[in-house]
Amino acid sequence: MSEVVGLNGSSMNEAHPERDDEHWPPMVDSWLEPERDKLNEERSRLEREIAAAKARAEAARRRTALREEDMRASMRAELSAAQQALADMERQHEATLAMVKSTAQAEIDRILAEARRDAGGVDHVG
Repeated sequence: MSEVVGLNGSSMNEAHPERDDEHWPPMVDSWLEPERDKLNEERSRLEREIAAAKARAEAARRRTALREEDMRASMRAELSAAQQALADMERQHEATLAMVKSTAQAEIDRILAEARRDAGGVDHVG
């Protein structure tokens, strides 16, 4: 294979010939300048878009976190209200149960007193 030599004298057979600014033709630089400017503008635009997308993503994460915290607070409030309602129902149930027991005991006492009264008038043989 024959050696191919570039304008700057370096071997073109190398995988990645390095640019030697000393031998780099200035006309190539001036020819590449508009392309380089376009690439820089495009890179800047893309960097701005990436920064904006990252900012939007972060804002979305913050909104989501706030919504989740609001939802948790709402659920805690609901749970607390349900626990309070259950405690109230249990107190009411205990009061009703106590009233039923009291009423039942009063009825038992009344029946027993009546039975004793009826039994007191009857002669016992014995």
